Amino acid sequence: MKRIILASCIAALALFVGLNIAAAADPAAGKALAKKCSCHNAKKNLNGMDAKKFTGLMMDYKAGKGEPKSMIGIGQKLSDAEIQDLAAYYSSLK
Repeated sequence: MKRIILASCIAALALFVGLNIAAAADPAAGKALAKKCSCHNAKKNLNGMDAKKFTGLMMDYKAGKGEPKSMIGIGQKLSDAEIQDLAAYYSSLK
């Protein structure tokens, strides 16, 4: 029973933190950051991507994981807030 209560509390906290991070994301700031993403902007291959998926991919790059390897250096230069802003921007596009 204690494990169920603990798991429920952890899940609630994760949801609360996740909602606060998403609420703090600024698509306008993401648009400004995205100006440096010339390859993706030309291909429009990030337009409409789910913000959670985008954030997960970028956090992997930031942690030194994922393909293409060229994205790792880019991801490592971004703050968590910048990644959230980019996710909000790209997810807002069609």
